[in-house]
Amino acid sequence: MTTRRPKLITAEMLRKKGASCSQTDVFEKEWKDGCEVTLDNLMRAVELKLDLDWFATHFLPVSLWAEYKRQE
Repeated sequence: MTTRRPKLITAEMLRKKGASCSQTDVFEKEWKDGCEVTLDNLMRAVELKLDLDWFATHFLPVSLWAEYKRQE
């Protein structure tokens, strides 16, 4: 069984998807070189009040987005 490596997210990627300047600034201050999508980083993003709903709509595959919405 292979383990998938978490995807690296960068401020540039967020900007290309249309993230707000203030959210991108907070992200870039915390993770200058980007960060992997891990539970610890997601929990830190919550502490920083980053908009994870926005992130999910722009980065999750459709099947995972549907499951995310179902869990709300």
